[in-house]
Amino acid sequence: MSSILFLTKNVLGEQEWQERLYRLNQEVFFSSNLVHKILFEEDDLSILKCFSIVILSHTITNDEAQRLVAALKNKRVAVLRVCDSEGSEGELRRYQTKGYKGILCLKGTLSELRERLSQLNLEQQQTKVIHFQTREKQRTQEIDYHLRFEKGLSILSPMERQLLKVLLKQGQKTTTREALCQLLWSECSSKNSQLASLSNMVSNIRTKFLRAGILETMVNTDWGAGYSLSEDFYKEYQNNEKLQRLIALHA
Repeated sequence: MSSILFLTKNVLGEQEWQERLYRLNQEVFFSSNLVHKILFEEDDLSILKCFSIVILSHTITNDEAQRLVAALKNKRVAVLRVCDSEGSEGELRRYQTKGYKGILCLKGTLSELRERLSQLNLEQQQTKVIHFQTREKQRTQEIDYHLRFEKGLSILSPMERQLLKVLLKQGQKTTTREALCQLLWSECSSKNSQLASLSNMVSNIRTKFLRAGILETMVNTDWGAGYSLSEDFYKEYQNNEKLQRLIALHA
């Protein structure tokens, strides 16, 4: 059985649809109030999570219907449009390109309506299962990435962690080897010794994270210019609060 939201501007004018859907034992909620709330994103719309199918009445204008389709796009519901006739295959495809799952009309038989809603409900259930599985897979991959990254951080030396922290402050900007040496060491060390140590630390960071299972290159060598963080890693760092906290904890 489907959970259906029937959006209309006149609930009393939808008696034929009410009778048909109730005869099919469909769980359906008719509402005119929600039309305005969805269009203008008023109040909490969490009630939409209760429905798998949304039917738009013929009382709703084409412009309003298209705006409702756009507003419902990310709600994981199938949207159907009530029309005067079933229409041709070309007309059905035209509706589908606009974001509708299909069209409904009162001229169809009860058995046709029953089978259409049953098939649509099955498709929605399958979509939700796929979405859940994808979300769980992403969550597992994210946890695994954090564990591998934490392992890589834990085997860095204090100076290697400090270098990573310095590079993060520079963003994606390439920093010269000399500038990095000044940020990491006092002037008392010899320049050649500092440059050699810097080169070793960059190599160690790459090797240790690779050993921990982080396959992407974190630190790029810009020959003749210096070092910078890779674009992929820096974007991940900027957009991932857990990763930021993890690095701050080990810095």
